[in-house]
Amino acid sequence: MANNPEERQYDIRKWAEQAEVGKHLLIWKFFMAGKEIPEWTLIKALPEEIQKDKRTITYMWQKGKGKGEELIRVDIIESVSWRRTHEILLEQLTGDYQAFQLPEAASRKIELGDVAYTGFGETIQSTIFARANMIVRIHSVGKQNISVVDIAKQADNLFISKPKLSEKGVIPEIELFSPEKTTTKRGEKVALNIRARDPLDRPLWYKFMAEQGEFFVEDERICFLSGTPGQPKISLFVINENAFVSSATLSIKVE
Repeated sequence: MANNPEERQYDIRKWAEQAEVGKHLLIWKFFMAGKEIPEWTLIKALPEEIQKDKRTITYMWQKGKGKGEELIRVDIIESVSWRRTHEILLEQLTGDYQAFQLPEAASRKIELGDVAYTGFGETIQSTIFARANMIVRIHSVGKQNISVVDIAKQADNLFISKPKLSEKGVIPEIELFSPEKTTTKRGEKVALNIRARDPLDRPLWYKFMAEQGEFFVEDERICFLSGTPGQPKISLFVINENAFVSSATLSIKVE
């Protein structure tokens, strides 16, 4: 139950109903390397802050090779599940933002995230959205006030799009992708065995997508469960800092 008026303004149960895309998706060990926002230059990445169930990284980007006229701050919070992400989003909205209630992005005809809110004003200089287990906050912080809507949509697309597999270049190698057991019961979690490497030993980030069911991180392992019988296909995409992609799939029988 909401403990204060601010919390009552945000309906976390409604968010769960909106998260149909995010429930079947999980992003793991995400990072930005400089190719994620076309026509923008990554100028700084602050050291990540790690807590028990979330990690936060802040990035500063500038338009082209400018001198700070168009500058944005991107805060990315990666959590352990879409459910926990909604709790963190509520904490952000009722704690870090001074406004009593931010406008919903949908009320301004902006399609963004599973749940999304914007700043006030005709030019939308800030936005915060949740998609799957990720929260993204974007603020215009340069000398020139700019809209961050298109940039937010590009960030969201990094999560929800099915990446195109790379045929050339230094491509990540997936050495292992298998379930701990191939048959499970409804509502029973199954841990996934994953091992991948970059040929140059650079960092990788991971995207998990399923036809049904949901993912979460438990004890540093990716787990999957489904409340619906069937044999869902689970896809894994592994991405390196050059945005080269490799993929693997598996199936789990849910009884």
